[in-house]
Amino acid sequence: MENSYAQALWRMLEGGTPPLKAVSALREALVRCGREALLPRIARAFERIQEREARANDVILSVASEKDERKARASVKDVLKQLRIESRITKTRVDETMIGGWRLEGQGLLVDNSYKKHLLHLYSSITK
Repeated sequence: MENSYAQALWRMLEGGTPPLKAVSALREALVRCGREALLPRIARAFERIQEREARANDVILSVASEKDERKARASVKDVLKQLRIESRITKTRVDETMIGGWRLEGQGLLVDNSYKKHLLHLYSSITK
């Protein structure tokens, strides 16, 4: 039940309704129906929706170490330009399982230019 209310609130906000007005309208509707006790659960459900949407819109650049970040960002810009994608890297993280190179993921996009990928491909080719 709280998920439905949270999704309705999310749609109202995406539609351009001011946040204060949207939350007030939701609260008034809940009070009229005698369901005001749902407000804390609706807030938690709304947070989950917000986190899910944020993850869907994030573009994350993974690098093997911090010193590789600048070089990786330059390479990523070239790749995005070739793919004709207008996207910004919103987060950069160091992935300790990577040996070198970089990996870009988000918004339905995955570009893996890591040494790990190439080494795994080489290993599987040799062992077959």
